[in-house]
Amino acid sequence: MNKNIFKIGVPALVLIGIIVIIAFTQKPIAKLETELQIEPFDFNGYVDKYISDSIVGQTNGVALIRYNHIYDIITVEASIVAKSTAGSAELLSVSDAADCYKKTYTAYFSIFNNATNQLFSSRSWDESQLRDIRETARMLQTRQGRTSSGDSLSRFIAYVDGYYSAVKLISNSKYCSSATSYQYYCSQAKQYGGYPYKNNSKLNSIQSEVPQNAITGWRNSISKEVDEICGRSCYQYSSYNEFYNDYLSMYNKIEECGKMSATSWGGDLKARMNQKDSEMKRCDWNY
Repeated sequence: MNKNIFKIGVPALVLIGIIVIIAFTQKPIAKLETELQIEPFDFNGYVDKYISDSIVGQTNGVALIRYNHIYDIITVEASIVAKSTAGSAELLSVSDAADCYKKTYTAYFSIFNNATNQLFSSRSWDESQLRDIRETARMLQTRQGRTSSGDSLSRFIAYVDGYYSAVKLISNSKYCSSATSYQYYCSQAKQYGGYPYKNNSKLNSIQSEVPQNAITGWRNSISKEVDEICGRSCYQYSSYNEFYNDYLSMYNKIEECGKMSATSWGGDLKARMNQKDSEMKRCDWNY
């Protein structure tokens, strides 16, 4: 009996001793709170390291992905409000957030700017890259931290839009059909004689290609009209005067086109019109 009591009592005494030791050595929770110091997270330092490790030195495509990633992180961090007994405050101050936005933008824009200028300085422009440039430039125009590079973004967008307009101008000029449209096409082509269009193999001769396309298209248009008039019979006119109005209008168009291109073009067409005029004069208009 005594042995059993002894076996039970010893562990109990040990447990009590441990509790007493802990009680005497443990500091009050309030005191622990005052002595416990948590180092604040250096977000600015984190952003600096991310920029140097993940953006600087990367290709434009990789740098863009990582710029968007850190931009989102900054946005989330700046939106968090920390609450304490002293009140509420932003986890990332407005000035620190602005600084973070600015340095990440500057780091990425340097890469984007170099890649874009490199493309515009080359002879061949990949159209998928052009679309990416325009899309990225438009996105950067909306981003916080944007610096004075805004003028460059607008210029890049204008260059891309200008490229597509120039390609369209070359194509459309082939359908020129009047002196007015000829002058318009030639005037528009002059816009694309400088940088960066002069570098591009498709556009570097636009100032000569468009006028040539336009004059060729105009001449073809006139030739078709001459064919139509010369193919008509007496019965398709109510009188010689009605035909003569077409004849005179057509003759003037041929002369105008020849003068505009500073050539003697159109002599054969005039000869055909004169032959048709002689034919129509012999018509019996009393039908």
